[in-house]
Amino acid sequence: MDPAVVHECYRALPTAATAAPARQQLFQSLVQHLSTEDCRILYNLIYAKFHVDILGCLPIELAAGIAAYLAPWDVFRYRSVSKRWNEILSSPLVCSSSFHAYFPDYQRLDTNEPGWPRLFRQVSKRRLALVMGRPYSKSFFPYSWDRWSKTQFLSYHDGMIAHVINNHRSIQVLSVVDGLIATYQTDNRNFFSIVALSGTAVAAATMGG
Repeated sequence: MDPAVVHECYRALPTAATAAPARQQLFQSLVQHLSTEDCRILYNLIYAKFHVDILGCLPIELAAGIAAYLAPWDVFRYRSVSKRWNEILSSPLVCSSSFHAYFPDYQRLDTNEPGWPRLFRQVSKRRLALVMGRPYSKSFFPYSWDRWSKTQFLSYHDGMIAHVINNHRSIQVLSVVDGLIATYQTDNRNFFSIVALSGTAVAAATMGG
């Protein structure tokens, strides 16, 4: 039978509310004659009709405007939704829009530099680890704060942590995302009383000054 004839017959069916039972009966009869492959095709067609990838259909400029309302760590996570989303959410325009909206005081994300995707990933994963409460590790300091009131055992800066270990004889530097970065100690293994961390250096003072 010519598919066009079937199509015209279907369009000729009454659409009034009173005709709904007759239309449902027709659908049920048709479904019973569908093969497994036909059902799969029909399911995919119905799914496509009611599910539209709005983000994937937008021009990149509009997608970048939406990305300004997404946290960078969400931009990073949502790349796994689909190939199209990964393409859009990996674009320099989208990443810089989200990054600058959430980190206005941070160093500028220069997408002209070849290493900008690494910086975006690094900062996003660090913040996500903090927001979700999933640090790389935990440390317990069993000391009396009265006794050690003038000491500072831990310092945090931009996703990096420096703290004393080994009974105050060493300093360990950790990344929230990547874990252990380095371990330091003095030549004669003095006891550390204060540790401080910045973007370029680790500073410390021993018990003896």
